Amino acid sequence: MNEERTSKLLKSTRPASPKMIVADDLGNLFDRIQDFIAHRAYELYERRGYNAGHELEDWFQAEAELSSPVNEEIKQSGEKLLLRAPMPGFTAQDTEVGVAPDRVIIWAKRRSKNLEAKGMSGTRMTEESATLLKAIPLPTTVDPSRAVASFSNESLMLELPKTG
Repeated sequence: MNEERTSKLLKSTRPASPKMIVADDLGNLFDRIQDFIAHRAYELYERRGYNAGHELEDWFQAEAELSSPVNEEIKQSGEKLLLRAPMPGFTAQDTEVGVAPDRVIIWAKRRSKNLEAKGMSGTRMTEESATLLKAIPLPTTVDPSRAVASFSNESLMLELPKTG
């Protein structure tokens, strides 16, 4: 029984890890992001009553809504880069991190369901969502296959080993 408790305690104190995406899987990440933007742009088109001629405006607005400011810090430490990106309201489970030799892509989606009191008729379920997309250029080339990510205190941390 003590071993089980110790194991649970160790798991709960370790920082969680977001999903890492490297190499060939980066194309899938870009496709999913494009699909998400296209879906949102179509929602904007619908909201305007299907009035054609504003496709680029809709697309750019959808991208702007998705792109959130992230005040990342990048430090060089010997043979690696250390990146820290605060992501208030997001968790490791919400987050995917794409690592290419020259950039990092952070993609996070969160959905939460809330119960609202609704007088005599009972309660009503509402759904709230938030998204975040950030492409971060790196000051030097890194090896994506050796990148390590963790998530703690609403911040993403990456260790990115430099190449050559």
